[in-house]
Amino acid sequence: MSTGRRGYGQSRKLLAAFLALLLAALAASGAVLWPRHVAEEAAVRVAVVVDGAELFGLAEALARETDPGAAPHRRDAAFWEALRRLLVQLREAGVTGVGVYEWTLEDAAQRGEVFVLSRASLEAMGSPIAAHLPPGGAPGELVAGWTEGRDPWVVRRLNETLPYVATPAVQPASGVEPSEGRPLPAAGVWLLGRSSPGEIVLGFHPGEVRAVHDAGLAVFPRLRGGGLAAPGDLGRRLGGLFQGGAGAAARVGPVLFWGTTVTGYSGDLERVEEELAAAGAALGVIEFAPQLGLESLARLTGFRLVRVHSITEREMAAGIPPGTAVERWLRAVRERQVRLLYVRLYLPETGQGAAALVDHNLAYLRRLTGELMAAGYGLGMPEPVPAPPAQPWALGLIALAAGACAGGTAWAVWAWLRRELGLVPARPERERGVFLLQLDRGFFIAAAAGALVAVALFSALWLKGYTVLARQALALLAAVCFPAIAVLAGLDAALAVVRGKREPLRQLAGAAAGFGAALAFTWSGALFVAALLTDVRFLAKIAEFRGVKLAHVAPLAVLAVVVGLRVAGRSQPGLEPAAPGGGAEGSLPEGAAPRLGSGIVSAARYWLNRSIRLSELLVGLALAAALWVYVMRTGNDALPVPAFEAAFRRFLEQSFAVRPRTKEFLIGHPALLWAFVYWPVLADGSRRHRALAAALVLAGAIGQISVINSFAHAHTAVAVSAVRTGWGLLLGLALGAAAFGAVEGVKLLASRRAGRGKGTSLLPPGREGAPPERLGAVPGAVGSRGGKPGRAVGPSSRGG
Repeated sequence: MSTGRRGYGQSRKLLAAFLALLLAALAASGAVLWPRHVAEEAAVRVAVVVDGAELFGLAEALARETDPGAAPHRRDAAFWEALRRLLVQLREAGVTGVGVYEWTLEDAAQRGEVFVLSRASLEAMGSPIAAHLPPGGAPGELVAGWTEGRDPWVVRRLNETLPYVATPAVQPASGVEPSEGRPLPAAGVWLLGRSSPGEIVLGFHPGEVRAVHDAGLAVFPRLRGGGLAAPGDLGRRLGGLFQGGAGAAARVGPVLFWGTTVTGYSGDLERVEEELAAAGAALGVIEFAPQLGLESLARLTGFRLVRVHSITEREMAAGIPPGTAVERWLRAVRERQVRLLYVRLYLPETGQGAAALVDHNLAYLRRLTGELMAAGYGLGMPEPVPAPPAQPWALGLIALAAGACAGGTAWAVWAWLRRELGLVPARPERERGVFLLQLDRGFFIAAAAGALVAVALFSALWLKGYTVLARQALALLAAVCFPAIAVLAGLDAALAVVRGKREPLRQLAGAAAGFGAALAFTWSGALFVAALLTDVRFLAKIAEFRGVKLAHVAPLAVLAVVVGLRVAGRSQPGLEPAAPGGGAEGSLPEGAAPRLGSGIVSAARYWLNRSIRLSELLVGLALAAALWVYVMRTGNDALPVPAFEAAFRRFLEQSFAVRPRTKEFLIGHPALLWAFVYWPVLADGSRRHRALAAALVLAGAIGQISVINSFAHAHTAVAVSAVRTGWGLLLGLALGAAAFGAVEGVKLLASRRAGRGKGTSLLPPGREGAPPERLGAVPGAVGSRGGKPGRAVGPSSRGG
């Protein structure tokens, strides 16, 4: 007896050390998350930016209404006046700036500043230029040229750029005479070769930049992706954007790259970084539009990043309603830390005049800016995503805690499997919990080993420079093990309070204790994951949490094995617990342990030889379909959202500050509450009751997985994730309690009408008079396993 007490006291000390490690890791998480929270709360300025190409096109339409005879796409006085008035109206509507694109040779040709024709077209037109082109060219070869009187900026930029990307073809200064009275271009003609007019970038037109600045708006540069034509090319393209010191830079917003790559991706990132760093320019990270080279360039520029959201041209062309669009903008700002809204305009429809279109877009923009201000956000130049400093000591403590939990859980599950499969005889006097808290030496050895392995792996990756991978690996470990440990600890806590009693109040108290224990572990895992992903690369979402589907499936798989054995292990040969003296099929003599694997082989033989009923097949197919939907819905666009669900989500967004997750408050939390209420009486009942208990446990685990997954979205503010989780918890508990009350009320009414008494019981039918030993408890040992109905499995019948 003294030895047992000494062992139990040692276990309590080890448990205290285990919990102290968890508390220290939580304190370290707080040291990481609090500065992040303060920075997120301070970043309240949002920039509303209008697409420049669409804006200038709208100004051209207004100018043509004023002067119907004006040539399309020409920048005359009417155009500049219409643009000036339109920009002033945008500023008054609360718009921050305009996304101004770089001009290309193709743009200059569309506006009549240059011509770009094929060799064959020039010959067909009888142009004198065709006679002076070098012989031997292909008919489709493109020729570019211009005449005197063109835009001086366009001519200068062509003279600076074309020598690097094209070949001179005709130079009138060399003595070429006019032909048939028609002069050749005074500035020359160039053969473009393989260069595309859309790839020859001239830079930002000073007239457009000046017009935006004169209206009191900021320019948000839309830099063309790809490589640079020559050294210094980006400096010429940027022109006067950042010249003039800090005052000029204050009127220039974050750079938004145009295309699938960033500027300089083909080997010129260092030169791009020099130009942007000299100007102190931030980079825009556009949601759902990955661009090659952005992470590398962001690293070179010190991760000065701003998150950007845009509604695509395709969505605008499909006719997204303004109200729906405004809801989407607010959701991006509130839930995903977006601080730059790149707004595309509604384009003209058949018969719609430019003036009416301007009024429609101004009303749309005023509604957007008004909603932003009503939600507590300011309008103006956004601040870059906060870049919290790395704190390896805090992350190391989290690694120790996550590894300890993973190791301890693995040992507890393994010990449970060995007992359920009959690989070792049961020893109920040492069991103080059915699943998790098997406070023997093996549990703490496994926890210590897991902690050491986790911190060693994290340190090795960190010191090698793989800091993102180190964070991702450790966050995945926490996301996998903490939901499982939360549910198992909750079941232990519920069993510890119930102790085999059948009173409803006792079981409700057990459910409250179980839910509290589960939340303690779940929130610990959530905070660990959030702290591990607190890095500017994750906050800006140029790096993401990896293993989302694994984090959703692995905890369910662990729990499915544990509760599945409880469902199947009481009524099949070879899986009975060892009994004194042996003799029973599948049992062993007292104190003897079978050869490793014999129980597994027996279980496998039983299931392989068992006939499958049609009802079981249909249930299995339904579960497989539900699992497939569950996994596919973990992505953004894997499965479409039904119309009724989209409407329900909008209702939740309008009802709550942050929309709670439906799988938490509709499925996970109510099911887990019911699991903690009914597990102590269902887990030792008939197979049908055990299957119901297992289903409740697995459905309840979905909510705990979802909570941690919410905090794995590092681009969402910590406070937003906490509020979302809190609303889900309150609603889920309310729904679960209401459903429990309804079910028990119906049972009470039914029992009174049947005349079977004035009370009700939470026990399965035919179990009301069972002693505590048969309800999952043994004297002095909470949650010990029960046996088959009608067979006592107390200490006297289980050996040891």
